[in-house]
Amino acid sequence: MAELAQLVLATSLDEQIEAVATMASVALALLMLFTTVRSQRLKDDTKQGLGGLDKDAFTALTVDLALALVIFGGCAAMWLLFTASFSLGQWADRAHALRSMFTVLYITFVGLLLYQLSLFGRRLTKNAKNSIDTRKRAREHPPRGER
Repeated sequence: MAELAQLVLATSLDEQIEAVATMASVALALLMLFTTVRSQRLKDDTKQGLGGLDKDAFTALTVDLALALVIFGGCAAMWLLFTASFSLGQWADRAHALRSMFTVLYITFVGLLLYQLSLFGRRLTKNAKNSIDTRKRAREHPPRGER
């Protein structure tokens, strides 16, 4: 709560970055944990054999997409601070260290978003392929009464 009050009262760019970076670091740690859990879940589901686009698949896809949207929301919320703080020319300057570290934090958020979207895409692709394969097999080998 102190970080929120600090953010509201912050006047300089560095004060705003410091306040946001504190909250964003905690959020990033939690989002990385959730993304790791979703990655492991996809790995486990793949080993057990993913089904087609059924209720379980839609539930998993919804969770993966919701997590990606939350990460995107964090990226969107920090976008203006990122664009105001990014500077390759001042990257290693001592006075610019806070802004450079915020840039690293933001880029990590973007990387996490891309990874989460890749998890969503892999699950969707595998489930869709399994659905298509199942339907194709059903057409090629209909039950005995329908031949």
